[in-house]
Amino acid sequence: MTVFGARARGARAARGYRAHALGGGTYDQEDLYGPQEEYARLEAHDRKHQNFLVLGPWRHGYWSFPLRHLGNLDYTEPIGNEYRARIEANSSPTI
Repeated sequence: MTVFGARARGARAARGYRAHALGGGTYDQEDLYGPQEEYARLEAHDRKHQNFLVLGPWRHGYWSFPLRHLGNLDYTEPIGNEYRARIEANSSPTI
């Protein structure tokens, strides 16, 4: 998602806020700051404390793959599995 996309989604959220879990990668080569910007915009409307930001050790989109390496770095287990099982599977529908 681009920063522009984050702003547009943040504006929609302000009109009809609901629980939201945002994910981003600390090694995202395409948009490192989009999830943080969207989180900040949504957080202003989160009266029920249902807005969450999760940053993981993956590149753009790697949360969806069962990979255990990031270059030469070996995490010893697939880095996206826990995100998908414990966070994405339990989050409410996104906006």
